[in-house]
Amino acid sequence: MVHLCELDAPASEFVEGQREQGVVITNAQELIVYCSDEFSRITGYDRSEIIGKNCRFLQGAETDPHAVEEIRRSRKERKPCRVALLNYRRDGTQFWNLLTITPILDKTTSQITNFAGSLFMVGLVPSPHTDRHFIERRRITDGAIISLSELDLEDDLDSSSASSSMSSSSDDLLGKPSLSRRKAQPIRTNFVAETRLPTHKGFYRVRAYRDSENTGYEPLAIIYGDVSGRDKIAVRVHDQCMTSEVLGSLKCDCKEQLDYAMEYIRDNGPGVVIYLQQEGRGIGLANKIAAYAMQEKGYDTVDANRVLGLPDDARDYRCVVDILNDLDVDSIVLITNNPRKVDQLTNLGVEVVGRIPVILPCTQYNVNYLVAKAARMGHVVDRQLEVKKVELR
Repeated sequence: MVHLCELDAPASEFVEGQREQGVVITNAQELIVYCSDEFSRITGYDRSEIIGKNCRFLQGAETDPHAVEEIRRSRKERKPCRVALLNYRRDGTQFWNLLTITPILDKTTSQITNFAGSLFMVGLVPSPHTDRHFIERRRITDGAIISLSELDLEDDLDSSSASSSMSSSSDDLLGKPSLSRRKAQPIRTNFVAETRLPTHKGFYRVRAYRDSENTGYEPLAIIYGDVSGRDKIAVRVHDQCMTSEVLGSLKCDCKEQLDYAMEYIRDNGPGVVIYLQQEGRGIGLANKIAAYAMQEKGYDTVDANRVLGLPDDARDYRCVVDILNDLDVDSIVLITNNPRKVDQLTNLGVEVVGRIPVILPCTQYNVNYLVAKAARMGHVVDRQLEVKKVELR
């Protein structure tokens, strides 16, 4: 075992600069000669079980072979690399980490003497490959949305062509299905209760529902005015965002979009906001926080999901059909900047006859997120983004 004081100066300097992350130093033969306390804590292994091993001992059945090959190639070429990797703790728990490998050179000879690896733990999050609930949601989404196979950014399409497809497919809002087709679909979302809810924006009716196939999934319909038997009803299909709506996060504009929609249906009603428990575009809260951690490392909102092996979008809108049927709404004008959502609802049988844009200022904290959604996911920006400077304490 090599102690920190025994490392060569370049290796010692590297370790000192990475105190908050898990660090290993290997020799030129890629065997570990030093590991930090944080590396031992993250992996659950004692130092005596780590020293002398190759870092491959952290890999397992679900570790991405492409990421492993990228590591091999960079070492062979004696180049630094950075990959997102699914590894395994000593107790078998999976964890995502951002691994950076850096060759360390002798200051005199410029020859590689060691490799340094810094491990930034993203979190103990479920693997999308092994989480059965996640797999089921993905299967449901793929099956329900006819156009998804053409638009899914996980396929080999480049982002520009996918963005173009999403925009052009909804600009004219083609393909209005009949009401009978929508109502012929099996009911899976059942009405539970209704109450009158006073809010800072006024009084709304709130109807709660329960999904019969997804335990704990309970959508809401927030209603202003009488929508029964009406057509061209303004509807916002809004996905839960705990980080912004509860914690006040500025990383996105979800809370502002919810506020905008509630105020719109109040001022231009009748209308409905359908509120769905689909945190992080359907990947869940823990995975969303993991993706945020990747964004801190420089990835945008799309690539942050991808490097973790997560889909760009895993949302399921089938319950919207049941809710609109329950409310006896004939057709809707969708409050959204996302043409893909128009496509998804149309393919499920909802008659979408128009789109109401959501025009809001952005901040220095979410402008890159909004630009990425427009450039990578086809969201429509109806005017130049107005950046509002926010001062934090």
